[in-house]
Amino acid sequence: MAVIQLIKNIDNLSNDSDKVVQKFSKLLQNSKNEYKLLHIGYMQDMFYVRSKIDKDTDFEQITWWLSDHSDFFSDDYMSNIETQKNNGKFISNFSGGKNVSDFWMHENKIRLVFIRGTNGQGTERWYLNSQGKIFLKTEIHLEASGYVTDALKIKINGSEIKFLSEEELIHFYLSHIIHDGDVLVTSDLSLIDIELNYFGHATGKIFNIVDRSPEIKKIKQQIFLVDGLITGNKDIYEQLLLDYSFNKNEVYFIGENSLKRNLSIKGFSMETIKFDNHDKPKLGAEIIKLDHNFNREKLLSGAGKHPDLVNLLNELAGMDYILYRGTKKSAWFIRRRLYDSRSLKRFKDVFYQLNIPEKKRITNKRNKLVVFFLSLPPVDGLISNDPQDRSFTEMFLNIQRSLVKDTFVLRIADLNLVRGSFYANSVNFQDYEQQIQSLIRKIMTENDITVDNVVTYGVSRGGVGALIHGAWLNSRIVAVDPIINDEYYVKYKQDVHYVGQNREVDLTSKIESYLSHSTASGLILSNHFIQNNWKYLERLNLQNKLQLIDVKDDTVTEHSVLSRNTVPEQLMYLNMAFYKLI
Repeated sequence: MAVIQLIKNIDNLSNDSDKVVQKFSKLLQNSKNEYKLLHIGYMQDMFYVRSKIDKDTDFEQITWWLSDHSDFFSDDYMSNIETQKNNGKFISNFSGGKNVSDFWMHENKIRLVFIRGTNGQGTERWYLNSQGKIFLKTEIHLEASGYVTDALKIKINGSEIKFLSEEELIHFYLSHIIHDGDVLVTSDLSLIDIELNYFGHATGKIFNIVDRSPEIKKIKQQIFLVDGLITGNKDIYEQLLLDYSFNKNEVYFIGENSLKRNLSIKGFSMETIKFDNHDKPKLGAEIIKLDHNFNREKLLSGAGKHPDLVNLLNELAGMDYILYRGTKKSAWFIRRRLYDSRSLKRFKDVFYQLNIPEKKRITNKRNKLVVFFLSLPPVDGLISNDPQDRSFTEMFLNIQRSLVKDTFVLRIADLNLVRGSFYANSVNFQDYEQQIQSLIRKIMTENDITVDNVVTYGVSRGGVGALIHGAWLNSRIVAVDPIINDEYYVKYKQDVHYVGQNREVDLTSKIESYLSHSTASGLILSNHFIQNNWKYLERLNLQNKLQLIDVKDDTVTEHSVLSRNTVPEQLMYLNMAFYKLI
């Protein structure tokens, strides 16, 4: 039997293998357990990952394993290149004056080929081994928030195998590595769904232990035990509560029919509808199970290709259901008000996290507050079945180190509709804005913060929240490329933000109305080279209260990359706001 620890990002690995084995040897009353580390993040450079692993660790990596056990694709990625441009970490390749591909390098060797289509957008990623052979291909397409992976391909014994999600590829990998009776362990909550879905193909017990380290305050400690290991074994159950100081309400039992069993404990009612039958959901049940034939665990992955599915998702969102779980054949939606976060605090129906200043950054000056409205997440979060992944983007985690002292940071989740309502009222959540305002006022009161020491801040989706709530609050505002009008995305991007049916598509009038009654000040940071968004911002009547600042960067033409290209400016303006300079 082996205790196998899964990790997706090697930079998050702590040297705790002895601790892991010790915990589970005691729990399973077996002193001969072996420890093995499995890295399942196929997008992380496999040579970099290998360099971070202790040579004595029993280690396996998904991309390295694939490169050793699969056949190679025969595509020639060098023949059509006429000129090249070295951009540091990658090399851009041109043919006929067009950027046809990019080479991503590691130690002066090509490790990944990024293939571009005739319009310049990426269509595929090719992963290379140390000999420059292609062992993995991924099909991709560009959405508003970045590139989405549509499929992953490998070759085994001369035949091509196509996976419709990264989970399918990971499950294929695990099926060749995991043996009966092995114990899977992870401290990464984002991997729990992957493990639970894999459980349908595995006979071993699956554990997920979240570290109780006091530094990780953002994570609510949980243990997941699968296949009824606890049920029927009271001694192990009691030992867990004793060893890890867990309360009984922090231990969840999840079995083969994980979602239904877990929720039915609470007595929730459930209705089943079938997508292929064009069934219509009925308002009443707490949970709706949607059966489908898309054969993917992440229902949102590629959903834009199916207008009927987009309409159904919007319809469910308008009825106040949120996507909560998924398998290859089914997706579950729960009433928004019944959802409870694993790690965030809750005020009314708004979820949040409050970061207080470190002791060394506390002085005798007045307390300050950044109200951080969060942007849309990267692709993995956008298509996640977990509402928190879609609504609470973990970004600028150490931002307080770059802000003036005595600054609190209030991060607010946009847990509404499918991918948030951009912190604005919607048909299903008509007092959303009022609840957010009440939360902000509560935090200000509890921490003795006056409105002249408050800055509302956000990027993209969060930029809209910063505008709406900064105007309402009469605070200072730093909004980065807010999408105040979703017309372009509704018409040409298959309503990728899922706001077309349940919220005003154009928020211009709302924002202008709030500004007309406000004493707020501040700025909107944008770039006129991102024309799809700039054209709406320059029409916005700022009423001499806000400035529209154009960074004039001709290298940034996509909304999704503006934020990471303007970090110094954002931090500068945030700090200027606290000095009343904007």
